[in-house]
Amino acid sequence: MRRTMVGLLVLGSLALAGCSSSIGTSSTTTSAAGSSSSGGSSTPSTAADSVVGTIKWGADNHGVVTSLAGDTSALVTSLPAAVSARSAAGVTAQCQKLATDLAAAKALPPIPNSTAQQTWSSVLTSLTTASDKCTSGAASNDVNSLSEASSTLTGVSGQLTTLSKSLGI
Repeated sequence: MRRTMVGLLVLGSLALAGCSSSIGTSSTTTSAAGSSSSGGSSTPSTAADSVVGTIKWGADNHGVVTSLAGDTSALVTSLPAAVSARSAAGVTAQCQKLATDLAAAKALPPIPNSTAQQTWSSVLTSLTTASDKCTSGAASNDVNSLSEASSTLTGVSGQLTTLSKSLGI
């Protein structure tokens, strides 16, 4: 809980620091004819609203993201052993759990922060590829598919960890 709160505070502070230069700033210029116009930020709360929405998204969807990260971590550890042993017996249930948790993750609403959402979409695409290879490889004891799933999961694991931390998860 403490880690989540610290993460939320850090994310909020960074985002607010990034938008503080535009909040409350405006300039007034006067033309030679004496008319004036104001310039500045017309929607100063947009960045703050995105931060709040992103923090809320992380809190609301903590369980799904944590399950997905746990599935990924477990398979990153167990798939290389299955490939070495040339047996999918130990990973079949883990592959099925990844597929189930991935379906739940795909049903989540988009993350309000566009950069985080792009990363999330990329993670979900990679996890879909890995899940498909994992479940088909486990079902047919296809070591090549399991090896491909392992490589994909290893690559996406860091992205998922970084995204989770940025969401305060």
